[in-house]
Amino acid sequence: DSSTSRGLGDVYKRQVLDSSDEIKSAATVEKIVEIEKKIGFILPTQVREFFLITEGVNVSTGLSISLSQLFNLTIHEEHYCVLGEFWKEADGDLLLLRPGEETVWYYAHEQDKVKFLRNTMYELLEKELVNYLREN
Repeated sequence: DSSTSRGLGDVYKRQVLDSSDEIKSAATVEKIVEIEKKIGFILPTQVREFFLITEGVNVSTGLSISLSQLFNLTIHEEHYCVLGEFWKEADGDLLLLRPGEETVWYYAHEQDKVKFLRNTMYELLEKELVNYLREN
């Protein structure tokens, strides 16, 4: 719901680390639909809600999510939408979405493996990214 989304945005905004980090203003529904049509990928509900809070975030320690930078990628014959970068195991690891799923995956490029990360975007924000930002 929208109160949860606003709460997540507030939590996330408090986690900005330094002046080079960026949290963009909210995207419009029209912009989200435009990007979905452009890449031919319907975003999960929670990802859409994230972009209604912010069009993107860029944290210098290894997190980058941007609505305008989404693209499709095929890895080991599986189709994904690349949500952004998340340096979980190494710089350049990618956050991934599969069509029709809320699950967030990541591509560990040094191992050439796609791995489960979190069940939903909310879990990614609340558990994975907040802890990552505290540690980095």
